[in-house]
Amino acid sequence: MTFAIVGFGSVALSGAYGMVARGGNLGELRRYLSGRTSASLGVIIAPVFGIAAMSVRPGGSEYGQLWAIAGMVVWLLAGTLLFAVVRPTEARLRSKATPVDELRPYATRLAWAGAASDLLFLGALLMMVTQPR
Repeated sequence: MTFAIVGFGSVALSGAYGMVARGGNLGELRRYLSGRTSASLGVIIAPVFGIAAMSVRPGGSEYGQLWAIAGMVVWLLAGTLLFAVVRPTEARLRSKATPVDELRPYATRLAWAGAASDLLFLGALLMMVTQPR
């Protein structure tokens, strides 16, 4: 669970800094992105522990339950968005080769992709914790 919270926070910060940069503060975004972090990978590790916990659960596993399948699918979508859009956009914004006047569209993409990824991760996390039936 801690991995998910740390990773979720990292993705949320990326989206928030993208939103700040949309307003014109591109220097702050570059400062944030100057340090590389792998904290967002925590959201990818969390399902491994969740699957392991479901495997040893008393009374049998619940892999076939709708909430478990839906949670895993939503988590997979969020992870795909993270690695297909958020991380490459961060890399593009981190690049010194990109002129500052061309960074605003990438900041917008980072803000929206970060927000969408956050919502998907939050939805999956809520499904896994509340286990709606």
